[in-house]
Amino acid sequence: MFSLVAAASGLYSLSQVGGALNTITEQRVPEALSWLELSRRVESLVRSAPALLVVKTDSARIEVSNEITSQITQLEPFLQGSRSYEKEDEKTATTHVMKLFADMAENLVSLDELVKKRLSIVALEEKRMRDLSRANNIAQRMLSPGDRILGAQMADWNRNQETSKANQLSNKKKSDLVNSIIRLIPQQRAALLVDSIHSSLLKITDTDTAERIDVLIFPLKKTLEELYEVSLIVSKGAKRRLAQQVAILEGLAVGPNSLPLIRKNELAVIAQAEELLAVNVRLSEFLTNRVDILVNGANSDIEKANLQAATIQALNRNILIGIAALSLVSSFLIVWLYVGRNLIARLTALSDSMLAIAGGNLRAPLPEPGSGDEIGRMAESLVVFRDTAIEVEENNLRDIETADTLLTQRAV
Repeated sequence: MFSLVAAASGLYSLSQVGGALNTITEQRVPEALSWLELSRRVESLVRSAPALLVVKTDSARIEVSNEITSQITQLEPFLQGSRSYEKEDEKTATTHVMKLFADMAENLVSLDELVKKRLSIVALEEKRMRDLSRANNIAQRMLSPGDRILGAQMADWNRNQETSKANQLSNKKKSDLVNSIIRLIPQQRAALLVDSIHSSLLKITDTDTAERIDVLIFPLKKTLEELYEVSLIVSKGAKRRLAQQVAILEGLAVGPNSLPLIRKNELAVIAQAEELLAVNVRLSEFLTNRVDILVNGANSDIEKANLQAATIQALNRNILIGIAALSLVSSFLIVWLYVGRNLIARLTALSDSMLAIAGGNLRAPLPEPGSGDEIGRMAESLVVFRDTAIEVEENNLRDIETADTLLTQRAV
C-alpha cells in the first residue's frame, strides 16, 4: 500500500513538474524571446528609416525602401504566432503592439511617398537652378561689355581731369563723354542687381526654415522692382534682351514655380518626413513598453511555474519521507507485534517442546494447535507424534510387564 502511495505521489509530482516545465519551455519562454526579438528588430527598423531622407536618386530610394519592406515582412511571423493570454493587461498589451506596429508600417509607407515627392521637388529645384544660372550668365554676358566700356570711360575721364588737357577739351566732347557714361551707368547697376538676385536666390535654396525664406523674399522683391525700373532706361540694344532675362528672374523669384516656393515645399516635405520619423520613434518606445509588459508577464508566469514545481517537489519529498517513516514504523511494529510476539514465540515454544520430547519428556507442554497456519499444523503434528510416542511407550511397558509376569510364573 505504501509503495502504491509512493508511486502515485511520484507520478503526480512528475506530472505537475512536467506541466510546469512545459509551460516554461514551450510557451512562456518562446513567447518572451519572440517579443524581445520583435522589439529589437523594430528598433533596428526605426534606426534604418532615416536613410530614406538622405537618398539623392530614385534608384537609391527604391533600394532603401525595399530593404525596409523586407524588414517589415520579416517581422510579421513574430506578430502572427498563436498566443492565448488570460490576463487582461496582456491581452491589451498584445492588441496595442499589433496596432503600434501597423501604424509604424503605415508611417513608413507614407515616408516613402514623401521621399518620392521630395525627389521630384529636388529635380524641379535643380532644373530651376539651371535656369537661374543660365539667366544670370546671359544677363552678365550681355551687360559686361557696357560695364567694361563704362570702366574705360571713367578711367579716361579721371586721367583727363588730372592733366592739363582737360582744359583743352571742347564742351561738346565733354558732353558726349558724360552722356556716354550716364547711358552706361544703368547697365552697370543692372549687372549688380542681377548678381544680387542670383545670390539671394542661392541663399534661399540653402535656407533651412520657411521663416528665413520670407525674410529673404522681401529684399529680393525690392531688388526685382529696381531691376525692372533700370531695365527701362538701359540702352535700346540691351533693353529687349534684358527684359527677357528680367522676366525669367522674376519667374524664378516669385510665382508657382519660383525657387522660394519650391524650397518651401521641400522644407514642408522634409518637416513632414521628420515628423513621421519622430512619430515612429515614439511608437517604437510605446511598443517597447508594451513588449516589456508582455515579457514581464511571461517572467512572472515562469517564476510561478518554477515556484509551483518547487512546491510540488517539496510536497512530494515530504510525502515520500512520511511514507518511508511510516514504512519503518510499520515494519518495526510488524516485527515486534507479529513476528516477535507471535511467530518467533510460537516457534520457540514448539522448538522447546520438540527438544523436550526428543529428550524423553513425553509429558512436556505443547503449543496450542488450531491456529490454521504452518506453525499450528507443526504443533498438531507434534501432538500426534507425542501421543504416538506415549502410546508406544505404554505398549512397551505393558509388554514388559507381561513378560515379567510370565517369567515369574515360570520360575514358580
